[in-house]
Amino acid sequence: MDSVPEHNPKQVSHTMPTIQEVKQWDVDKLFEWIQQQEPKVLPDDKVENFKKARISGRAFLTQAGNANFFREEFSLSIGDSLALADLAKEIKEGETAGIKSKLPSFMSCTLRRQQANNVTENRQQAEDVEMSDSAGKSTDHAPLLFSLR
Repeated sequence: MDSVPEHNPKQVSHTMPTIQEVKQWDVDKLFEWIQQQEPKVLPDDKVENFKKARISGRAFLTQAGNANFFREEFSLSIGDSLALADLAKEIKEGETAGIKSKLPSFMSCTLRRQQANNVTENRQQAEDVEMSDSAGKSTDHAPLLFSLR
C-alpha cells in the first residue's frame, strides 16, 4: 500500500523572498533562510563569525555576486563564497524574473506576439516609405514645416 508523505513544515522552501522582505531580516532570520537554501554553505566553525558580523538582509543584498567579500570576511572556501554571493544575486534578480513568471503563460505569449506584430508593422511602414521614395515622390516636408516668414 502506498503511503502519502506527511507535510514537514521544516522542509526547504524554494520560493524566493522579495527584496523588501530580505531587507527587513536580521542576521538570525537571514542565517535561517540561508540554512534552508544551502544547508552546508556555512560550516559550523564559520557560523559564529557570520552572526558576529551581524550581516543583515540589507547588507547581504549589497554583496550580491561578490564572492570575494564572503571569502575574505569569513574565510570561506571559494565554493561556499560563490554559493552565498549567488544566493544574494538570485534574490535581487529573482524579483524581476518572478514578476514575469507569475504572468499566466498565455499572457507572456500574447506579449511576445504583440512585440512581433509591432516589429512587423514598423518594417511595413519603413517599406512603404522606401516605395514612395522610389516612385519619385519627395518625402522631404521640411520646407512645409519650417517657413521663414
